[in-house]
Amino acid sequence: MASKLTLGEVKARKDQGDFRLTDAYFLQLDHGLMGTFPAVLDEDLEKIVVCTDRELLRQVWDHLPRRRAKVTKITAYVSDQEKLGFMVDCMADDKTKAFKLFTGEELDAMFTANPEAVCWAPGLFSLKDESQARCPLDN
Repeated sequence: MASKLTLGEVKARKDQGDFRLTDAYFLQLDHGLMGTFPAVLDEDLEKIVVCTDRELLRQVWDHLPRRRAKVTKITAYVSDQEKLGFMVDCMADDKTKAFKLFTGEELDAMFTANPEAVCWAPGLFSLKDESQARCPLDN
């Protein structure tokens, strides 16, 4: 399971397979405060919806309640075959845990089965009417 695999375990493999460094993207609330409130799976609030194809986030946006949001780009060590990745930044070490990498086919199937499969991470509420918020991919 992706959440239990660590970067150190992948680095220790003799064959790195199709792992590569690339950009990955996710949506998060744009609030100007400390903390990150990303788009997550409703069934597992710790699972952030991350894609290597930035345009796939438009499909995620279409299934989220309207809030002011932004696209966040990270550098990641990903495997398309294993459908997982690791955030690679100054804090990354061998204990860094993998995140699930979502494909277009997975998002299609997920939203067909449950149109409300994603939500914003809990903890930040707004008293403003954000119903007219625009997709951050359009900015």
